[in-house]
Amino acid sequence: MLSRLLGEKRVYSILVLAYSALAVGITFNKVILSLATILLFTLVLFDFDFKKYAQAIRQNIIIQVLLLFLVVHIFSFFWSENISYFLKDLNSKLPFYTIPLVFILKPLKSKKDLFLIFALFLTSLTVISAFNFISYYSWRKIAYDDIRNLSFFISHIRFGLMIIFGLVLSIFWLKSAELKYKTIPIVLIIWFLTYTYFSEVFSSYLALVGMLLVSLFYQIKFSSKKRIYLILLSVIFLFSFFLAYKISNDLNKNSRKPLQSELKVITANGNLYEHDLNSNHFINGNFVFVNICRPELLKEWYKVSKVRISDYNVNSHKYYYLLKYMASKGLTKDSLGFQSLNKSDIHNIEQGITNFKDEEEGFLNRINTLKNEFSDNDPNGKTILQRVEYLKAGFSIFKKNWFIGVGSGDIQDEFNAYYEKTNSKLKEENRLRTHNQIFTYFISFGLVGGIIFLLLFLLSFKLFLKEKSLLAILFLVLILVSFLSEDTLETQMGATFFGLFFGIFISSTHLLKSKIKNNEN
Repeated sequence: MLSRLLGEKRVYSILVLAYSALAVGITFNKVILSLATILLFTLVLFDFDFKKYAQAIRQNIIIQVLLLFLVVHIFSFFWSENISYFLKDLNSKLPFYTIPLVFILKPLKSKKDLFLIFALFLTSLTVISAFNFISYYSWRKIAYDDIRNLSFFISHIRFGLMIIFGLVLSIFWLKSAELKYKTIPIVLIIWFLTYTYFSEVFSSYLALVGMLLVSLFYQIKFSSKKRIYLILLSVIFLFSFFLAYKISNDLNKNSRKPLQSELKVITANGNLYEHDLNSNHFINGNFVFVNICRPELLKEWYKVSKVRISDYNVNSHKYYYLLKYMASKGLTKDSLGFQSLNKSDIHNIEQGITNFKDEEEGFLNRINTLKNEFSDNDPNGKTILQRVEYLKAGFSIFKKNWFIGVGSGDIQDEFNAYYEKTNSKLKEENRLRTHNQIFTYFISFGLVGGIIFLLLFLLSFKLFLKEKSLLAILFLVLILVSFLSEDTLETQMGATFFGLFFGIFISSTHLLKSKIKNNEN
């Protein structure tokens, strides 16, 4: 045993070092994750204690279910034809299986070590998010003009979820009676909220709302100050209802055909307007292809810009940028409407911007973008409509392979075959899988594997409620919300993020039983 050679304290110090490396690496670097994972495996193998390991697994039902799910994953090899994809898929998901297992076999021993991992994660998250923000708004925004480039090192969506968990950890720090330096978590909370607002990651917004609701329900159940939390809960529900009603009302207005009274006949200069009544394409509630006088637009355009928009073989799409941009401002597409545009508007159109509200940033811009997705039947480049196509494909595949699934090796091939067979409107680069982690596992491993996967989370919730660990519960809520719109566990970063903190919570909930200010349980 390695402990006999180096001593238990030294082996444990190396173990904490590996866990710490994972906490730092998940925000930006796969190499660190790989090296840390290899180090953890080395410690487990060379410090092998069969009796101790067997007892640890036997006493933890959650890790037993996780290992059973791993067995199902491995056995899907026998009904997977694409073996290379199967091996690649299993390799990317190994942290999801192995890191929680290592935590059960080699758990943390003290709150000091637990808080160290949390602190290192927060430090790395803060540094990387600051780098992302500063570099994006100093040069990457100009170069790429896509909010997804806000995250430089890893997936924009996965980093956004980490930011939300960093926010939760900061609140935990602020409320903990055992942790000092309360100014730091206050600053972190403000920063993480700011980053989340500007990131435009819709799953982060949903996760934030979901965790807020769960926190209120938790406080209503365990706190003596139930009335305050009931009032807050009521306010949130009323606000959510108002927001949903407003969005629904906007969509209903935009789904109609233009009325005859909205269609103009002659411009102020005596020219006829054009209308395409076969299109209901709209932006910001305004129809795009109505009230158009092309000759007047071209004449006015070339007075202020050298960019050609009338050549159908070169830049014809820029003419449509012009139409969409003017529609976004509610203007008629004629000389008078064009004269309402300023220099900034002209520059935006030249750069390919089709909505003046794209100059807005953050949450409100994301809401406007989602509302405008329903302007036509083209799903490409549209968050919600693409996911609808993915779910349609997923349901079709699942119905044919509902019991044992298609196997993890063949899932992408099955989706590709479906898109080809149905002549999908999705472009090749957008022909992806379900973007729903739970459904992905039902498709891959069938009803049996999917139920085992859900059982893993049900047992985890039961444990965390029993231990009254709100932090662990909120982490699961965050992960489950991400599962609804993303294949969170399909990458090394996502699988390691889950594996690290899930492993901590199923092995060290007793370390989280610290005194929280103003919360008598």
